[in-house]
Amino acid sequence: MRVLITGGAGFVGGALVERLGREGVDVHATSRSTRSGPGTWHVADLTDPASPGELMAAVQPTHLVHAAWFQASGAARAGGAGNLEWSEISLRLLREFAAAGGERFVGLGSCFEYDWSEPVLSEDTPLGPRTLYGHCKAAIGQTSIAFGEAADVSVAWARGFFMYGPGEGPKRLVADVALSLLAGRTVATSDGLQERDFLHVDDVADGLAALLTS
Repeated sequence: MRVLITGGAGFVGGALVERLGREGVDVHATSRSTRSGPGTWHVADLTDPASPGELMAAVQPTHLVHAAWFQASGAARAGGAGNLEWSEISLRLLREFAAAGGERFVGLGSCFEYDWSEPVLSEDTPLGPRTLYGHCKAAIGQTSIAFGEAADVSVAWARGFFMYGPGEGPKRLVADVALSLLAGRTVATSDGLQERDFLHVDDVADGLAALLTS
């Protein structure tokens, strides 16, 4: 098994690189700049249409985890045009992976694909995204599964919920609260009445690793 992880320097991708590296898996990861650490790193700009094909030729992965997305947060991420660009990039990656003989594709989706009017969200909750980000993720997930069936590529789509842990952005909830408390600042929050399930990024990495071989 040779695993390629896009977004290997990111929050989730980085945790997965570390996780698989400890297991001795042949891990290859992409980043926009030179990196060191577990696995073999490839400098790649996936927004270049030629990059996915070149990457597959260089790595020849049997397994692909697509965790890369454009860098933004909050409203910029929810409605940014980068969602459209990365939808195209994601499907291009899958096509090139299939053309190169890839076997198993795992994509990182989002809980924002679900219909949040439901009182409790689960894998069986109907999809009903309300943001451009959620719509794009849902469309890629459904299209990837359909394409995988047609192209004989095994596909899984993982919808993560409220992840936290080492490497997360400082403006995310858990990091912001922790950093504010450490600095002695008043923590700005809402009324705190929302009910959320939070996932530690290492547990997410464990789940993605399991999906790779399931």
